[in-house]
Amino acid sequence: MLLILVAVMIVIVDQATKHLVVSRIAYGETLSLVPNILSLTHVRNFGAAFGLFYRQRVLFFGAMLILVVAVVVFWKEIVRVGRCAVWASACVLGGAFGNFLDRIRLGYVVDFVDVGFWPVFNVADSAIVVGTAVLSYAILRAELRWHRL
Repeated sequence: MLLILVAVMIVIVDQATKHLVVSRIAYGETLSLVPNILSLTHVRNFGAAFGLFYRQRVLFFGAMLILVVAVVVFWKEIVRVGRCAVWASACVLGGAFGNFLDRIRLGYVVDFVDVGFWPVFNVADSAIVVGTAVLSYAILRAELRWHRL
């Protein structure tokens, strides 16, 4: 249940922030929040991370399906690794589903967090990156712990 609850919360926050950006910032417009550090820039991403796989919707749908199947298949292992792995998996699923909804509804993903030195991203992207990093750490830590036994 925790996985579903956290994933749904991420989707809601992701979609709400994207809605605010689309309704309040014109496409291509930038709103500076902290000069030279953080801005909101309304952009459309037709690809994946860094614009890779431009307009490859079938690929994204397939990746989403594989991700969901992987979580179901490896659920017992995720739980075995611990609560941290469950939270991290929920972040990855919620983020992936948030961007998946954009691709279904709009044909592209709405991005808006602009830190200047990095491609513009969104809440879902952040959840995917943080979730993947935490899940990797949790799995490595669990593997080390299990090998010491």
